[in-house]
Amino acid sequence: GITVVTVLVLAALTLTIYCLVVLWPASAAATAVTESRLLGARLLLDGDQRLFTVVALAGFLGGLIHSARSLYWYVGNRDLRRSWLLMYASLPFVGGALAVVFYIVLRGGLVTGQTSAAQLNVFGFAAVSALVGLFSPEAAEKLKQIFSTLLTAAPAGRDQLAPAGQASAAGPPVATGLEPDSGAVGT
Repeated sequence: GITVVTVLVLAALTLTIYCLVVLWPASAAATAVTESRLLGARLLLDGDQRLFTVVALAGFLGGLIHSARSLYWYVGNRDLRRSWLLMYASLPFVGGALAVVFYIVLRGGLVTGQTSAAQLNVFGFAAVSALVGLFSPEAAEKLKQIFSTLLTAAPAGRDQLAPAGQASAAGPPVATGLEPDSGAVGT
């Protein structure tokens, strides 16, 4: 149970850090295609491809740290809900994907001109990517805020949930179940 999850999380953290170290650009001026050996595989990446990979790995690492931190908190407090395990498993992948989206938005909108990967600060993009992965719910909300001001808001769907603290158009919320369904007196 918990021991297996702990070993898997530690292995994933170690492997992600190893991949980051192996794929990190050798120098700030590296734009040519260079070879890296990763777990026996031979990778040929140019500067932009290497930066994309570092961004995705840093976002994955941030999401993995978020999952590990949340898991040990809820397990330690004996309040882990099985329904959240899928979120913990998918959060590193969501963090990596969001980091790539943020990288594209930042590089496409804020770093203008013919800037090559060699002219960019890899540490800066990796730091932002790790933070996006670590705070992926907040990062997704920020993207939503940015594009809600640029674009027309999508119409509410028939089954859309009302914002927290507000009753939906269908009326007040209705309790359909209780978790846990039993307990000692006073809890």
